Amino acid sequence: MPDLRADTITGTSQNPIQVVESFLEAMRAKDIPRGLALMSEDVVYQNVPFPPHHGRASVERVLGFMARIPGEIEIQIHNIAERSGTVLTERTDSARARFIDLEFWVCGTFEVLDGKIVLWRDHFDLGQVALQLVTSPLRALVRARPRHSGQ
Repeated sequence: MPDLRADTITGTSQNPIQVVESFLEAMRAKDIPRGLALMSEDVVYQNVPFPPHHGRASVERVLGFMARIPGEIEIQIHNIAERSGTVLTERTDSARARFIDLEFWVCGTFEVLDGKIVLWRDHFDLGQVALQLVTSPLRALVRARPRHSGQ
């Protein structure tokens, strides 16, 4: 049976899980150049059910928009697994700012080839995110309201 170790598949010292973890850390830090450096030129990125974005330039525009949203982004990985260069993640993504309070479950699929992400596809509950967007300002206001001791 052939040796299918992750570093053999990617051709780098980082195995596919490490590539994806580095990428998600870059997204958490809103470091778009670092994240893009981990993607191939012909990367495909899709938030299902929306249409995919093809190519690093298209993905850069989308990520640039996301990075301009004020506040904090958190990505908590619950599970991560890899087989033959395909990395699956179960995670909770959240965004918090003055009028934004989102937290939602995401299942991500990443295909890594030669140390670069060639496919990034996220699945999430669009209805849950839409509802949170509508109610977000109220939740953010409640979260920011000072609490008085003894009440």
